[in-house]
Amino acid sequence: MGIKTANICTKNNIPYIFIPFGSLQSSGSFIYKLYDYIFTDKMVRNASYSIGQTPHERDLLKCHGAGSVDVINLPIDIEKLEKYPQNHGFFRKKYNISTGEILIGIISRFHETKGYDYLLELFHALSMKSENIKFVIAGRDDGYEDKIVNKMGELNLSDRIIFINSGVFNQEKVDLLVDMDIFILLPNIYEETVTASLEAAFFNTCLLLNQKAAAPMLEEYNAGLYLKNDLKQDTENIMKIINNREYKRMQEQSRKWVSEEYALNHVIEKHINVFNMILQPHRKQ
Repeated sequence: MGIKTANICTKNNIPYIFIPFGSLQSSGSFIYKLYDYIFTDKMVRNASYSIGQTPHERDLLKCHGAGSVDVINLPIDIEKLEKYPQNHGFFRKKYNISTGEILIGIISRFHETKGYDYLLELFHALSMKSENIKFVIAGRDDGYEDKIVNKMGELNLSDRIIFINSGVFNQEKVDLLVDMDIFILLPNIYEETVTASLEAAFFNTCLLLNQKAAAPMLEEYNAGLYLKNDLKQDTENIMKIINNREYKRMQEQSRKWVSEEYALNHVIEKHINVFNMILQPHRKQ
């Protein structure tokens, strides 16, 4: 559909904006590369303007031939999130987690691209450093649940991880996020910005991400930090922010970061400015 629309726009001299929303491939099979060569490159090249969610996606667009390109953040509906009651302590009481224990968690599909193998190795390394850390993995199966459960057993983590395989949605998700100290997401493919991490930040959760789930301005606001996928270094960095209580200061900044940089109205305004800019020459005709 997108290809046909782009062709019609180009044929009739109608300006259009190309926004991939994380769909561009930074690497892939021969078929993906052939598809990009035949279709994607032409769509991007002929676009009046292209918008990426992150600097990485902006650079990908340039590789596909984009002329005018900029970064505009992925929006979240803060007004919708504000309507949920924040039942502090509900999740911890349900799963017998004391207020003094550090809760590190992920909410994501159980899929091989979500980086669970490395994540569990990291959880194991952290569990060896402190008895005061609990972990939660919440999501639904997408073909990788058995491997996650097996690896949890191999690493003797079954008693340290709260494993929720029915998914968490709406109020249940909010109950988890408001009681979570640190949200972690380390995919092994580029997903660009992930909505779940922004939602976690809105509920004052410190974020630990990698560059494949990048969220612009995260470290500038001190709302979290980027990990390097280096087990020793990542373990040391996480223990450092736990021991010196820096994660608490990051929690205080996380909602401000999301509210100022990712609020729906703020992002829409930026998109409207781009629309007006590319339409201006046509209005004069």
